[in-house]
Amino acid sequence: MTVGRVSKLILLSSTVLFSQVANAQEAEAPPQDDDETEVIVVTGSNIAGTPITGALPVTVIGSDDLDAIGASSMDELFRSIPQAGDVAFQEGRTAGGVNDARGDVASVDLRSLGSGNTLVLLNGRRLVLHPGYQTENLVPVTTVNVNSIPNNGVRRVEVLRDGAAAIYGTDAVGGVVNTILRNNFDGLTAEVEYGGSEGTSLRELEGSIAFGRDFNNGQSNLSIFVDYMDRAGMPATDRDYAASYDARDQVIGTPFEGDTDFDNRSTNSPFGEFQTWDYTATIRQNGTALTSSGDYWHIQPDSVTGCLADLGAGLCIDNSTQNSTSDRVYRYNSNFDRWIYGDNERFNAFSFFNHDFGNGLEFFAEAGLYLSDYMTHREQASPLSAADIIVPASNYWNPFGPVTFSDGSANPNRLPGLNIPDAGVANIINDYRFVDAGPRVINVDNTSYRLLAGLRGSFGAWDWESAMLWSEASTEDRTNRISNTLLQESLALETPDAYNPFNGGNLVDFSNGDSTPNPQSTIDSFMVDVTRENSTELGLWDFKTSRPDLFQLPAGGVGVALGVELRHEAFEDDRDDRLDGTITFTNPISGDFFGSDVLGSSPTPDSSGDRSVFSSYAELSVPLVSRDMNIPLMQAIDVQLAARYENYSDVGDVLKPKAAIGWEVTDWLMLRGSYSEGFRAPNLPQIHERGVERSNTRLDYVFCEADLRAGRIANVDECLRAQSTVSVREGSSTLEPETNTTYSYGFVFQPQLWDRRFGDLTVTVDYWNIQQENVIGIFGDDNHLAYDYLLRTQGSFNPAVIREAPSADDIADFAGTGLDAVGEVIEVQDTYQNLLPRQIEGVDVTVLYDIDDTPLGDFRVSVTAAHLITFDQEPSPEAQAIIDAQDAGEIFSGFVVDGAAGLLRQNGNPEWRATTSITWRNGNWGAGLFGRYTSSVLDTGATLGDGTQFEVDEWYYGNVYVQYTFDREDVLDNTRVRVGARNFTNEDPPVADSTFNYLGTLHSARGRFLYASVRKSF
Repeated sequence: MTVGRVSKLILLSSTVLFSQVANAQEAEAPPQDDDETEVIVVTGSNIAGTPITGALPVTVIGSDDLDAIGASSMDELFRSIPQAGDVAFQEGRTAGGVNDARGDVASVDLRSLGSGNTLVLLNGRRLVLHPGYQTENLVPVTTVNVNSIPNNGVRRVEVLRDGAAAIYGTDAVGGVVNTILRNNFDGLTAEVEYGGSEGTSLRELEGSIAFGRDFNNGQSNLSIFVDYMDRAGMPATDRDYAASYDARDQVIGTPFEGDTDFDNRSTNSPFGEFQTWDYTATIRQNGTALTSSGDYWHIQPDSVTGCLADLGAGLCIDNSTQNSTSDRVYRYNSNFDRWIYGDNERFNAFSFFNHDFGNGLEFFAEAGLYLSDYMTHREQASPLSAADIIVPASNYWNPFGPVTFSDGSANPNRLPGLNIPDAGVANIINDYRFVDAGPRVINVDNTSYRLLAGLRGSFGAWDWESAMLWSEASTEDRTNRISNTLLQESLALETPDAYNPFNGGNLVDFSNGDSTPNPQSTIDSFMVDVTRENSTELGLWDFKTSRPDLFQLPAGGVGVALGVELRHEAFEDDRDDRLDGTITFTNPISGDFFGSDVLGSSPTPDSSGDRSVFSSYAELSVPLVSRDMNIPLMQAIDVQLAARYENYSDVGDVLKPKAAIGWEVTDWLMLRGSYSEGFRAPNLPQIHERGVERSNTRLDYVFCEADLRAGRIANVDECLRAQSTVSVREGSSTLEPETNTTYSYGFVFQPQLWDRRFGDLTVTVDYWNIQQENVIGIFGDDNHLAYDYLLRTQGSFNPAVIREAPSADDIADFAGTGLDAVGEVIEVQDTYQNLLPRQIEGVDVTVLYDIDDTPLGDFRVSVTAAHLITFDQEPSPEAQAIIDAQDAGEIFSGFVVDGAAGLLRQNGNPEWRATTSITWRNGNWGAGLFGRYTSSVLDTGATLGDGTQFEVDEWYYGNVYVQYTFDREDVLDNTRVRVGARNFTNEDPPVADSTFNYLGTLHSARGRFLYASVRKSF
């Protein structure tokens, strides 16, 4: 049963059931959260009500902020946090194809430390990791899928902007994000919202129900929250700036005007490039050479310069690779097939049950369910150089085919006047995209559930709580793909049913689509569904106890918290049989073996792993000075001391401390600071992944250097020596946990403004510094090629780069350059390793102002800014050697050493992020305004020959809404109507050298999004 059928059935039945309950209660008070007066445990401490919580750098996003932000998903909500970095786990990412965590997925990344460095909690306890993992900086990373959290059930979000490993354990490096859901709800509220992105097909329908009921004379409560969202997606063609992968028209007037870095159309197009197989003589037609000295030739429109042989139907043959300027006009625009946002149905349900036994003992339980059904499109695949697809000489459409076929019939498609054998010549498909097979349609089904049950109570002066949690998540990713084996069989046919790769593409609009497709029956013969099924598990038992007065000091009682936790984590990555080595590909012509039978995808073995973790912690809240002591400029001083021990079944154990202090100087000024040590254990894929091959398009820099020296190009920007490069990566059980040291200090300023007649003002400023060691990563295939380039200019080579012997063409290309000739790259060997340290520092600023009971109503203003000062990764000796050689002019500077040295302002690391929120209430009326600002960054993907990087402009947008709540004795009573606009000034994202010509990790293509909602409370 689909998400839509399940969710609509539940919503319908819930509405009927709950409306009956509501009719019986309509004389009761409006719904409310009964536990608002409870002593709250604030994120950052396990001691309820401890005064140290005021000294912790915690940002609370409350109901007014949630209204102003107006987020339609938790992804949008968390992106509004200024301390949140770029979002790598998000649906617009296309870098890794089936190896990405695709579908309805989003993450949160505080301080831009990378996915998995932020601990995400739900009601104070961990969430199961999303089953799909992907690579960031070429290393597999895992994270929580924040879209699995029900958006409309959120009461508040607490963001601890500090290291917290001593409190919560692994992953709390950048901080902690704790989402608190509403519970102990009494009443019924239903809401529906509809909206759309202006000028596009993106439309969203959302519905939610909140139901709660007290019973057993108020001793028990059941609360249920249900969310449903149905979205129609947005193709890239809906946005002018994203419709073409050639964005050169968007950088006119900049130093990058005309720079081909911004033309990311692909040479893999329906106008194929081929290389003769097992035939090295130049093919000629009536004396005219139709193949190059390297045996290359390609198809092109006959209106393009360079035609040497007419194929009819507006096509011709040229005897070269597709690397000339004239060939650029028919490169393929992948964005023609891609969607920015996919169709998505999402269903979230969460329920709470609480029962007070009346003797200080309380039972509590949670149950959550998340489902999503997601569909999107991307361009069809092209062959990998590591798995040659060969068009046999006998292929019916081969222009270099046999004179007669095996049945004796004449070949109507062999060109006349050829100097080749009568049996014909086979051809390797070098650059070609199977556009006529249609786009890849990607369907991703996500499922997760969460069950928790526990008891809490008191024993003497001690409060205690214990709970058990079990959660599982699964993902099924299905895509229509091309089978190498079945495609090869179709190419081998001697009849018109054979696949024809020589028929070109769109002869009117060269870069978009294919106007001369093969018959659908031919295409269907080699299409297969390819799946990736992933699952994760989280099991947890904990016991914690605390008391506010373990013993007394002159300043007051010393609070203490103690706890233990047992945790089980597991993952399984089950690849399709055509990817994991069960079904492989052996080319019947060449005999070459390849471990994957999926066109365009490297082989990936199945992987799985699990671990168990035992943790124990202790925390003290120590009052050193209290107000009663009447010490000048020392109204209160409180100290937090904490330590946590964790023992992992696979990577050993760690013990990490934390100390924090809050010094209340006066009624209006508090100074605060903290020191903590933290860690992040290697994730399970980093340990258990084995022999993974990945293919990426990389420039072979040493060939570029040869072209420069030979005068074939004027600068590295003109270098066309990109090739599909296979990188072999390997997990390691010897990886050590990443460790970090974090310290922060700042102040809280709360002036008393005329007995609060002019409102309440709070200003906080905090400096923070994080130093990480043993960061898990790899050197990277691009860096390996750069290091190989440097060494070869010095007469040596990089042993991690495995190459073929140089061909005759290679030898000719290097002749007279002073460089030894090299062959094409076979593979780059890269192993996960603990890298050198990195340091990140910055400043957080928050200004809050509340004023109530003015003649114009109540106002709340919030301004939050995060300033990144330093982001440095200490280069490895190899990376430093490359940087030094660039600085000395020994090698060209037209590329950036990935992940080394200063990373500030690079890509997803802007210096400034800020948000502003203004809410207004006056009687039945209300309104809100939310603004978000991101400063400029440097795009390392677009670099001039002198090392100048493209500057991506700053970006800002605003959301606004107006609402009215009816208060009258009729059917509209307790009904709220809201209309609003997100990005109401319709700001486009700034241009960048990226998939949709903007940085999807930082910016959004939604544009102006208009919506209206109605909420009814019973």
